[in-house]
Amino acid sequence: MNKIVTLQIFVSEIENEKQLKAIFTFYISLGASNESVVWSSNKNVFSLEKREWTGNFEGDIRETVIVKMEADTSIFWIGYDGHSIATVSNQPQFSTYEKITQTFPEFVTPKLYEYGEI
Repeated sequence: MNKIVTLQIFVSEIENEKQLKAIFTFYISLGASNESVVWSSNKNVFSLEKREWTGNFEGDIRETVIVKMEADTSIFWIGYDGHSIATVSNQPQFSTYEKITQTFPEFVTPKLYEYGEI
């Protein structure tokens, strides 16, 4: 029996550091609750499309978030435990861990973990 999954998508536009501070804790709590929280640095590159899944849902066709990477684009994803932020970027300011952490507001305290340490 196929389970019906309903996706809810919310889009917010953050224009400055004050707005980021106001919503960031909420985003982290969503990520810690196994909700997908993704954002882009300067444009909406996300869409919902049906795709065939592998792994736990092998063969199911489900709607999922699709990212269309364009020139000058960065995307960020809060990990399901809420303790990590993955970055995929083709922008120079996000090309290394050090450069990424320099862009964070001062209320964010980064810590580098090697894969499998947590």
